Amino acid sequence: MDDAPSNPTRASGALTLTAYFLAFCAVLLGVAAVARRHHRNRVLGQWPTTEATIQSCDVNRDYPFQEDGGGIVFWIACKVAYAVADQPYTATLKSTQRHTGRSRTYITFGGSIATVHPEALFRGWIRRHPPGTTLTLRYDPSDPSAPTFVGVDRVVDVDPVPGTVTGALVFAGIAVGFAVLALVLARRSALPGGRREVAPA
Repeated sequence: MDDAPSNPTRASGALTLTAYFLAFCAVLLGVAAVARRHHRNRVLGQWPTTEATIQSCDVNRDYPFQEDGGGIVFWIACKVAYAVADQPYTATLKSTQRHTGRSRTYITFGGSIATVHPEALFRGWIRRHPPGTTLTLRYDPSDPSAPTFVGVDRVVDVDPVPGTVTGALVFAGIAVGFAVLALVLARRSALPGGRREVAPA
């Protein structure tokens, strides 16, 4: 009868599969980062601009993870009026969403560590941009009815690429760690005594 696989061997196999999965996630995030950077550069460099007038703005919130005891998602929605080639348009723009814990805060790790209160941040932005305020907005030249907050400021437009790249690096780093651990366990199981001898039936 063949020797039954030892615990280290089974653990090595599980770790290897996990490493492959994490590496796959890292690749997906890397591809997403490239696609987002390409789209963002195209919006900032190629989309035309127009002057839009704010009609109203509100802070919105959602509780997508409430059943799991999760946090809150905040964003600004603004109704604006503008014209492209003398054609009037109205549209509702949504800012970048910011996810917080149930404390309604999150921590950033940029040049310094800071606690962010997105609801207060958004309400401050709305106070500084009351109805009648003019914004310079970019719009899709193939669909002028679709303007965007991209490029307006760092409150309503957060570049998603750095966070995506960070996520890819984290997944890649963990995948490497699991792969190294799997290799160590595999080598141990291959050493003399690494497998248990099973008496013939």
